[in-house]
Amino acid sequence: MIFDDWIKENIKGKLHEKKYLDWNILFAIALWWIWRWRNDMVFNDGKIDKIGKVKWIQSQHGEIRNAFLKQKVMSHNACYENRFLKWIPPPTY
Repeated sequence: MIFDDWIKENIKGKLHEKKYLDWNILFAIALWWIWRWRNDMVFNDGKIDKIGKVKWIQSQHGEIRNAFLKQKVMSHNACYENRFLKWIPPPTY
């Protein structure tokens, strides 16, 4: 599988078993943080604490998952009104 396709399929959540329904969220979080920590290590002589990094990714996953769940609940209970806004410049004299 081509690297780009592997990334896309994981983000879509299609390459992991059904037992982990939000794999795509975890994958995206892990990918972002691994890339960030890698850059920190290369460019800033950052240190790697593997256990701490795994716990951090798990923590971020939990927070983001909860945010999505709260947003889902709130969107079912809220009424929305779409209004188009635009800026009108003040008159020039």
